[in-house]
Amino acid sequence: MTPEQCFAFLEKWAKRSQLKWSELATHSRHGLGSEKIPSHKIKPSIPEPLRQDDYKVLRHESNLPMVGIQAGDILYVLWIECNYGDLYDH
Repeated sequence: MTPEQCFAFLEKWAKRSQLKWSELATHSRHGLGSEKIPSHKIKPSIPEPLRQDDYKVLRHESNLPMVGIQAGDILYVLWIECNYGDLYDH
């Protein structure tokens, strides 16, 4: 990640950390909110223990996504896209 992408990631992470998941659900998917993506659209190989039907997508810098698994109140970030199209086709 570039320094700018790192800053944007941390800035949005800090904002999200102040909200509950129910509050984040009211935000736009291109803002602080999220959406789901089916596993078959993910380009990198998914390790067997992490495979599931879909994953949670949140944006960091501009509209670049990070993808992870939500377990209760915790989001485990698995991938952070630095260049459009590296993680999945937009």
